[in-house]
Amino acid sequence: MDNMADNLRDILKPGDTLKTVCFDVSRNGMNRSVRCIASQDGEPLDVSHMVAAFLGLKCDKSGAVRVDGCGMDMGFWLTYTLSAKLYGYENGGGYAIRHARG
Repeated sequence: MDNMADNLRDILKPGDTLKTVCFDVSRNGMNRSVRCIASQDGEPLDVSHMVAAFLGLKCDKSGAVRVDGCGMDMGFWLTYTLSAKLYGYENGGGYAIRHARG
């Protein structure tokens, strides 16, 4: 897991932006499929599989992160949770990585 954290920290440094795109919502509205797109050398990089594995979530058959829940921006939740786990929950670590909707 430390290797994955190091890889994600290399891709997503404090101040960088993670773009999330919601591709699918279940019929009952309780699940979402969200793609996580970072930027590396000015090119988009889909890091959905890495984010899912690091956070203990699953990907759907399209490769998007499967997120359970509703009533909030699940893309923001993914970004905040990833950022806090990578950079610590104290001192605003959850906001180290910025969020943008795609």
